[in-house]
Amino acid sequence: MDSNYQRFQERLGRMNASADVVPGSSYVQADGLVVQKPRRKFRIGIPWRSLMLIAICGVMLKGFLIWHMGDAAYAERLRVLQEGDTGAQIASRLLSMDPVSAGLAGQMTAIIGPPPQ
Repeated sequence: MDSNYQRFQERLGRMNASADVVPGSSYVQADGLVVQKPRRKFRIGIPWRSLMLIAICGVMLKGFLIWHMGDAAYAERLRVLQEGDTGAQIASRLLSMDPVSAGLAGQMTAIIGPPPQ
């Protein structure tokens, strides 16, 4: 490797160590200017896409369960969960029937037909 390139990389390493920049984030622009990307401030991000996917999958799961079990049997299972311990009560609140899940179950019945018994 060229000795000038090695010296250049060493100088870049010293600059990265002395400044508040991300190591390896230095690059040379077309005009020969060495530019470094500053270190981003740490902040906690909320994974909105993942939360939305979880919510959509939850609604689809509830719709499938309502379609498969039927409205009455699903309501009975929820009633049994509501009489249980704290974890079961939380689960009953999360799995409670909502208009979107019930509508999804109705659409599944219209498209697929009644569930197999």
